[in-house]
Amino acid sequence: MLKITQGKKFKILILILAFVLIFGTHLKFSPDNNDLWLHLVSGKVISESNSVPKTDVLTFTKQGEEWSVHEWLYQSTGYFIYKHFGLTGLLVIKSLFVCLCLALLFYLIKDSFYIGLFVTLLVSYGLTLFSDIRPHVLSWVFLIFTLILIKKNKEWFLPALILLWGNLHPLHLIGLVIIALYLGPKYLKTKNKKYLFVMILSVIAAALNPMGIKTFFVPFNIISPFITEWKPFSPAGLYFWIFGAFILLGILSFVKKRKLNISDAMLFILLTYLGYSSRRHVAQAFILLTPIIINNFQFRFKFLFERDLKKDIMFVVIIALLLFTGITYWGAFNTNFPWHKYPILETKIIEEHNIKGNIFNRYGFGSFLEFYLYPSNLVYIDARAETMGKELINEYVSLGTNKKEDIPKIIEKNNITIVIVAHDMNIGNYFLNHPDWKLINVNDEWASFVLNTEETKNVPEIDLSSSKYVQLD
Repeated sequence: MLKITQGKKFKILILILAFVLIFGTHLKFSPDNNDLWLHLVSGKVISESNSVPKTDVLTFTKQGEEWSVHEWLYQSTGYFIYKHFGLTGLLVIKSLFVCLCLALLFYLIKDSFYIGLFVTLLVSYGLTLFSDIRPHVLSWVFLIFTLILIKKNKEWFLPALILLWGNLHPLHLIGLVIIALYLGPKYLKTKNKKYLFVMILSVIAAALNPMGIKTFFVPFNIISPFITEWKPFSPAGLYFWIFGAFILLGILSFVKKRKLNISDAMLFILLTYLGYSSRRHVAQAFILLTPIIINNFQFRFKFLFERDLKKDIMFVVIIALLLFTGITYWGAFNTNFPWHKYPILETKIIEEHNIKGNIFNRYGFGSFLEFYLYPSNLVYIDARAETMGKELINEYVSLGTNKKEDIPKIIEKNNITIVIVAHDMNIGNYFLNHPDWKLINVNDEWASFVLNTEETKNVPEIDLSSSKYVQLD
C-alpha cells in the first residue's frame, strides 16, 4: 500500500488550492472578445450545412469570395458545447484548458516543488490578459505538450499532435518551428533518420486540413495594422515592462551557462522577437520560455533548488500571499457575460419587425449580428480580417475620416436598411439628419438607425431632443 507522508499531503493540498485559484482567476469573460461570436457563427454554419464552407456566406460585401476556415474543428465543437451548455459551459472548459496548460508547465519545472508552483502561479497571472474563449488557449496546451514530448524523447507522437492541432488553430505552425529547432540539431548530430522522418511527417500532417498547403501562408495574410492584438505593447503600458523584465531574466539565465543548448537559445530569440513584434505572442513566450529559464537557473543556483525546511517555509509564505492576492482580485466564478457591449436591442427589433435588408455595422458587431440574424440579414464587415481584406477594411476606416461622401453610394448600392455605427466613426449625424432614417437606439458607444419603410413604420423612434445624446459625433 502506498504511504503518503504528512509532507506530501501538505504539498497536495497546496497544489489543489493553487489550481483552484488558477481556475477561478481565468473564469471570466473578456469584455472585448469579438472572436467568440466569429467562432460560434462559423461553427453554426458548419453544423447546419454539415460541411466546411469554402466561400463567404455571411457578408454582402464578400459574398462568394474565398473563406479560409482553418479552425473548423474548434468552431464546430465550440458550437456544440454552446448549444448544450451555453456560454458558461464554454467559459468553464476554457478555464480547465488553462489549468491543463499550467499543470503541464508545472510538470516540466517541478524539480523544486515550491519554486515550480510559485512560477506557475506567476505565469497564470501573466496569461490573464490573453485568456479568452478562443482556440489559442488550446494551442497553449499543445505548445507545452510539444515541448514535453521532445524532452521525454517521445518524438513519434508529434505528427499526430500536429495533425489534430492544425484543425483547431493555425498556431500549429509554431509547433513545427519548435520541432525543427530541437529535432534538426539532433539529426545533424546523430544522423538518426527517426528525427528526419518525424519532421517530414509533421510538415505533411500540418497541411492535412481544409486549407491544405495554404495553411503555411496564414501568418503572411494577417492584416496586423488594424488588429490590436497583432500590434506590439506600448512602452507606456505595464505589460511592455513585465515582458521586458521576463526577457531580461531569460538573458541572465543564459549568461555564463556552462553548456549552451542551441535549440533553447534559438527558441528564446524567436519568441523574444515575436513577443515584441506582437502582443498576441507574449503568452506563448511566457509558456515556452519559462521552463527554459528555470532549467538554466537550476544549473547556476543549485542551492535554491535543494530541499531545505527554511526554504520550504519561505515559499509557503510566498504562495500564501499569492493565494490571498489572487482571491482578493478573483472574479469569484464571474460567469456574467457583458451583453451590454453588444447590440441586443437591435437584434430583437430586427427579428420582431422582420426587417429585411443588409446591415451596415460596426466592425466588432459583425459576427454577433451574423450569429443571431444570418441568413435573414447579411452584414457589411465582421472580425474575419483575412477574409475581409485590406481594401474593405480601409474603406470602413476611411468612412469615419475623409470619405463621408461615399456613405450614400454604399447605402444605395448594397440595399442597406439597418445601420449600427460607433460614435468614433463620426458619421452618426448623417443618418440623424436624413429624413429617410430614424434613430432606434443610442448609448455611450454607438447609435442605430433603420430605413423608413412600410415594414419599419411601427418601430419606435428615439427622440434625441429628450436624450442626453444631443450630438452623435
